[in-house]
Amino acid sequence: MKAIKKMVEKFHKDEKGQTFIEMAFIIILIIIAMYPAVKSLQTEGIQPKYDDITDQLESVTVPDLN
Repeated sequence: MKAIKKMVEKFHKDEKGQTFIEMAFIIILIIIAMYPAVKSLQTEGIQPKYDDITDQLESVTVPDLN
């Protein structure tokens, strides 16, 4: 019985696992918060500019050097 009590006290005092889980939750929350911003940047910021550049490059004519 004393061994079980010591083991429970040891687990109660050891907070390394708790800190790891807290940090994991913080990282998950940051990722969840960043996802809409990145998705919005893709649809409203970067993608239209990329499409414009692609259209401009496709309209360039290369002179015939022969």
